[in-house]
Amino acid sequence: MFIPLRQGTVVRTLVEGNTYIVYFRLSRYLPLADRPQNSSAERAAAVQQYSTALRQLLVEANPDHAVHATTGGSPEGLVAPTDDAGRDFETLVRFLTPSVPAYQRARTYFRVTSIETESSKQVQPDENGSVPFVAGTEYVLNVAHFHHEPLTEPARISVTAPEALEVVTDQEIVIRSRYDVIPVRLFPPFRESHARGELVIRTAEPTLGPTVRIPLSIRPARSVALFAPTLGIGAASAIALPPILASGQNLVLRIVFAVLGAAAVGLGLWWRRSRGLGT
Repeated sequence: MFIPLRQGTVVRTLVEGNTYIVYFRLSRYLPLADRPQNSSAERAAAVQQYSTALRQLLVEANPDHAVHATTGGSPEGLVAPTDDAGRDFETLVRFLTPSVPAYQRARTYFRVTSIETESSKQVQPDENGSVPFVAGTEYVLNVAHFHHEPLTEPARISVTAPEALEVVTDQEIVIRSRYDVIPVRLFPPFRESHARGELVIRTAEPTLGPTVRIPLSIRPARSVALFAPTLGIGAASAIALPPILASGQNLVLRIVFAVLGAAAVGLGLWWRRSRGLGT
């Protein structure tokens, strides 16, 4: 039996000894047609019908009776995505729940719906799947969960951030309801250099469930990248000019430059400390 889950694009292949490795990028969900009120028997029939049609679609292109679906026509006509990721995810959970053995039913299903700034601007990953963060900006990671059947006991999801990123809210999410969307607040402190890391969202034992690893990059804020060097150069120049202008006629000008240089140094120290940067 085959249960369709998601569409993907092959981005790279690799052969290591006798092992053939395929890297692919996941995209939209591909659920079968379903309604929430359908019975388990109706979903089993839909899976059986899909599996038969898939084998028939691939049989001419596969010498091993379609055991390995490597070539052949597209099975997109056999699925019924709505392009509403939330609805399609719920449909997949309804198909997956009865398909696992009874002793593995204590599992949770969750997905990351979005990462956005405080102004609700969504952050999109780059072509390598890494999410770009800007130091000094607060973000919200939205985690949605859905369960076809009521939980017999609370499930827990842990959020582990790299050193350059702080989890402002609780690092452990306790799930008691069948469905919800839980915001997790993240804050990368101000910094002067780029950083990379991995945000890990993991289902805590004894509950079974997925582990999501999100690679991320953190760049300094523009204020740090521009203001700090400019202020430093200006302060150094103002302090260096009085000796250059050493003469009786330039006394007032020398005093002005010395005061400006000292003020710039003090302002720079205050500005760095206010953002948690070292002196």
